[in-house]
Amino acid sequence: MFRTLPLASLLLLACSSGLGQLAGVSSQVASAPQSGSGAPATAQRVSKQGRLAEDAPRVLQPGSPKPVLVPPFAHMDGAKCDSSSNMYFRLAGARHSESILEISHDGARSGAFAPPKPEKPDALGMAGFRDFFVTPPGEIYDLLQNENDQGVVVIEFNPDGSVQHTVKPEVPERLMAASLAVFDDGALLLQGYIRVAPGSNAAKNYAAVFDASGKLRRELTGFPELDLAAQSKSIQDAGLAAGQDGNVYLLDANVITVVSATGEIARRIPYRKPDPALIARGLTVSEGLIAITVLEPQGDSFVPRFLVVRADDGRTFGYYTLPDESHNLSALCFSGNDGFTFLKLQLEEQKLTLVNAPLR
Repeated sequence: MFRTLPLASLLLLACSSGLGQLAGVSSQVASAPQSGSGAPATAQRVSKQGRLAEDAPRVLQPGSPKPVLVPPFAHMDGAKCDSSSNMYFRLAGARHSESILEISHDGARSGAFAPPKPEKPDALGMAGFRDFFVTPPGEIYDLLQNENDQGVVVIEFNPDGSVQHTVKPEVPERLMAASLAVFDDGALLLQGYIRVAPGSNAAKNYAAVFDASGKLRRELTGFPELDLAAQSKSIQDAGLAAGQDGNVYLLDANVITVVSATGEIARRIPYRKPDPALIARGLTVSEGLIAITVLEPQGDSFVPRFLVVRADDGRTFGYYTLPDESHNLSALCFSGNDGFTFLKLQLEEQKLTLVNAPLR
């Protein structure tokens, strides 16, 4: 049977991946072909669950494996990719939980990145890891937050793994940072939430754009308030990614918001899930397509599917799944030209391989 992801693991992650699993179960996405029907739901047969009869996912066919010259490893979140399909993982384990592992697109090279260790106990190293971001050219940024004063720090790495510079964005009090995106000019987009009062479960969503020095450019508005206690028991639609157009794309349940480096809303792209029960958890923008990882609830577990829509108007391009016999596959990268790239763990040999699944 197809591998499913347990609910308990998903609730702990910002992405829909298995926490600390060997070789990982990632939620990163890629690109895909074949348009879906754009007809409204009222004009088509609908199942009891609300799924359109024409919306059954098409089965991807992974190709021949390529060896990865890295032994199996545990990582905490789904992989992230640059525009050349190089892959980046946050390593799991107490000693490595802030380290980022890079593997080249062909599996032949690797490198590691980690925040600097502090000289003082209350300095940078006391900050907890929140997120990391990889720009299309492959620049790596870490998002850290101090647990005591809740100050936020963003670190940019050089290609050799050394620290290029750090930035402390001018964030509001009681902000709990969750995710980071970086624009072409070095501007930062931070997402998170702000508690209404210390210790309160009432909070409001927060998103803002800061310039490369950390100065606030614009706060995004229109987000609803949160019930943190209720949210901790469910998985929310969410995701963000950089586009090749220099904008950042924010994912929600039925719309993708495109934000410019000035903090202005460039446009909104509505899209339709094949099944209303699906949960959107991550996206990738490539060659005029947007690939969205969606989770299909099955009992107390979830099965990942891949919805690809057109970046200009949100129309469905294709809806995909993996064959049932494709065990130990983790979705990694998406390219509008090449399709999806998966990492496969071969249990008997304890080796990792890369496989590509072209869009069909």
